Amino acid sequence: TPVSWPVEFESISSTWTSACGLTSLGDAYCWGNNLYGNVGPGVSVGDTVTVPTLVPTPEPLAYLAIFGATACGVSAAGTGYCWGRNNDGEIGDGTLIDRSSPVEVSGGIKWAMISPGSSNSCGIDVDGGLWCWGNADRVGTNPAADELRPEMLNQILLGRQSKVDEAGCT
Repeated sequence: TPVSWPVEFESISSTWTSACGLTSLGDAYCWGNNLYGNVGPGVSVGDTVTVPTLVPTPEPLAYLAIFGATACGVSAAGTGYCWGRNNDGEIGDGTLIDRSSPVEVSGGIKWAMISPGSSNSCGIDVDGGLWCWGNADRVGTNPAADELRPEMLNQILLGRQSKVDEAGCT
């Protein structure tokens, strides 16, 4: 739904082809090239939208970011939502299906923030844990396969450190 002006944004995030803004009420609006559904529902893939368009979310967002053709937001309750490109699992819903509407990131994790990347996403949970998912080469958890759901990097990195410690390399 195109927005009637003026809309005041609390924050804006942009990438090379599109942008998203977040209002003080937690409403997400996106515009630009809708490459993979990143501008939201009701816009044909490949169309360019020149005015901010409301992206209906299951609940108001407190945080919003976009990169490439993937957007992610976090609600005040810490629920993570992503939409747009999902070729490498960067939405984190366990699939490789592009989404034009926000879907919840798998795992029931309470998020502080989520940052989408060009083929992966990473987030920090409310306890400071670092999680990533998407392209295997960029996530670093399993080089043989893309991670379709969040994987906690803190545990992996701590595990690697303890093996180094055991080898006497500290």
